[in-house]
Amino acid sequence: MYDAISCPEGSFLKSKEVVDTACAVIGLDCGEGFQCLCRPCEIPNELQCIDSVPIGDSCVQLYIFIPSIILPILLLVGIIVHYYVEYKRKQSDSVWIVKIDELDFGDGSATIIGQGTFGLVLLAEYRGTQVAVKRVIPPGTERDSLFDPRKSSSKWSASNDSWGGGGSILEDVENGNAITGPMNRGMKSRAPNTIMNSMMQSKVMMSTQYNRKRGVLGFCFDSKGDDNTQLYLKSEFVAEIRQLARLRHPCITTVMGAVMPSRKDDPMLIMEYMRYGSLFDVLQDDSIVLKPEQILDILKDVAQGLRFLHSANPPVIHGDLKSQNVLVDENLCAKVTDFGLSGKTHIGAVGTPFWMSPELLQGNCVNSPESDIYALGIVIYEIYSGRPPYEGERYSDVVKQVCNPKINKRPPVPLHCPSKVAKLMNECFARDPLERPSAEYVDMTLKVEMKVKERTSRLEALNADLAIANNKIASSSNATSTLCIYVS
Repeated sequence: MYDAISCPEGSFLKSKEVVDTACAVIGLDCGEGFQCLCRPCEIPNELQCIDSVPIGDSCVQLYIFIPSIILPILLLVGIIVHYYVEYKRKQSDSVWIVKIDELDFGDGSATIIGQGTFGLVLLAEYRGTQVAVKRVIPPGTERDSLFDPRKSSSKWSASNDSWGGGGSILEDVENGNAITGPMNRGMKSRAPNTIMNSMMQSKVMMSTQYNRKRGVLGFCFDSKGDDNTQLYLKSEFVAEIRQLARLRHPCITTVMGAVMPSRKDDPMLIMEYMRYGSLFDVLQDDSIVLKPEQILDILKDVAQGLRFLHSANPPVIHGDLKSQNVLVDENLCAKVTDFGLSGKTHIGAVGTPFWMSPELLQGNCVNSPESDIYALGIVIYEIYSGRPPYEGERYSDVVKQVCNPKINKRPPVPLHCPSKVAKLMNECFARDPLERPSAEYVDMTLKVEMKVKERTSRLEALNADLAIANNKIASSSNATSTLCIYVS
């Protein structure tokens, strides 16, 4: 009987002698033929647990104990790490976060220096430095805004030429929905200027529920507004500004900071102010005469800036490269601006139609490095011709002919464009995106052309100096001869 006794875990079996006398000790007597068992097991003063952990008066199995301890520790470590990362991020963000009251727009009406994607670009002073301030997502409220083009009666006021409907630009043209107004001031499809105009005039904003099946350019507008879209764009802006604020290159516009989105303020981008404004303004200014080497130098700056953007990880796609989005400083150095913001790119393929590649016009894809290169080809034409592409031509005809593979319409080679640059421009216009050169190739080609021009200029200068020296020697010889004849 003793051998059959099994004690529960954490207790031990008493000796046989103790078990046999235990019942008699407590006064229990079993009848004849029976054997009594009284308290054969005993719990020691110190709990003994096998493959378990003693907790209180019981033993807890290891497979229960270990997770119950490890998981809270891991959770605590995770919370600490999260708050540390957030602290370091806020510490890093404090470098570029700008408070709205730090911007001085002047005592009177704000000075308008341009028109951006979603509103006017204003001149302001930030910590004693002149800066350009622009809105970077569609307006989401009815509140009064400095950036509303309707407030301005200047040349930057919003026009009535705006796009409507969905589908691709080519579909709009073929269906007769396209506006045939002037295009050379940068009329854009779906996003930048003209879509901004329609949003400002109708007080509407983009809806996230756009129909991709109708083409990458197709989306809807909700006159009541979409709070979810606004929140999404604002969160995207915060993520992207962290990337843009780290981009530093002599040939891209420096992002000095940003006004963070809040209930009162839309997110705004604070950029360095460029004295001469856009390259478009420089090309249209008759008082500024650019020398051939200056033109090539500006083009090289644009190519370098685009190469830098495309080389980022992930690549930064410009999406609307044109002369209006290239700024020029007092030294005639060019810098690429208005690049890489989701307020534009999340609504599908964007750009200005005359600068957009055929695949974008047809709605076959979204913006890519290759579509940026096509736009760079148009910029080359602008720089050497001094005027916008297809000036004076009917808009709908141009779009159809650019998309038609049999016609394959492109701007002609400008009269004073160097042959190597002209070849490069035509390579940028390749119908197949894969056949277009990379930004790196364009940059390297222009650098080689610059070196050739510099050597040619030095030789020309040397020849001019030699000619002047020869003239002086000849003049001096004539004077000596004349003097000798006079003395004799």
